Amino acid sequence: MFKKIIIVIMLLIPVSVNGLSPMYLPDCFVRGEILSISFQEAEEQSQPNLPALSYPKRFILDVFVNEVDLIGEWEHDFDSCDELYPVNEVTEIYVAVEDVPDEDIIGEGNIIEGTVLNFFGPYFENISIHQKEAEETQKDSSTRVALVAVGSILAMFIIVFFLTRKGKENA
Repeated sequence: MFKKIIIVIMLLIPVSVNGLSPMYLPDCFVRGEILSISFQEAEEQSQPNLPALSYPKRFILDVFVNEVDLIGEWEHDFDSCDELYPVNEVTEIYVAVEDVPDEDIIGEGNIIEGTVLNFFGPYFENISIHQKEAEETQKDSSTRVALVAVGSILAMFIIVFFLTRKGKENA
């Protein structure tokens, strides 16, 4: 009898992640660099007298988190996005194979961003993946364009200065 009571109590207590019920964890935007990737086949976990849990084929990613933001409202005093996915730390997050857009390639060193939900572990939804090299090249070319613009403006000021100075000497 005592065992049955304990089992009933355990069934009534919600499953927790980080000490909290999954229904009380915020939806977060996470952006970071993929450091490592592993693959897991679809699986089903079952326990007697409980419904089976089905997990899809998924990539398990070690993500070095660069940016985190809260999506929507969060009115609780516990576990913010910053606490769940600390910036400048590595966090394991999975993404279902079916959620990876066809044009995106999951690869080490690439940048991944998207919504991270947390139910039996953090997982990405609505992701986009960018190649790190392409992103850095774009930043470098933007910097070069800015430097050329500043240099051109500076050269124009110097030319105007010497022309006006030479005009005053001739007068």
